[in-house]
Amino acid sequence: MSLKKEISTKSKRGIAFVVLSFIAPVIALTIPFLGLSKTLTNYLVAIFMVGGPEVFLIIGGALAGKDGVVLVKNKIKKNTGTSRRTLSCF
Repeated sequence: MSLKKEISTKSKRGIAFVVLSFIAPVIALTIPFLGLSKTLTNYLVAIFMVGGPEVFLIIGGALAGKDGVVLVKNKIKKNTGTSRRTLSCF
């Protein structure tokens, strides 16, 4: 019996959306170099810079649920070495 709690597929998808919300602006910076039409380039950059990250974060939080959010919070605390008081707003 493992001490680690198994993460559901739904939570994994939610965490992927949260990660995508942080990566989306970087993706937007690479879109102009793909050689797409100006209209499509402008549309994609606007989606990935303005509305996309917020929507991805909301969807990710909803899919991940409490277990997924706690998992991400604990990984952030472990990697940054912050105290409980610093991340108490999560």
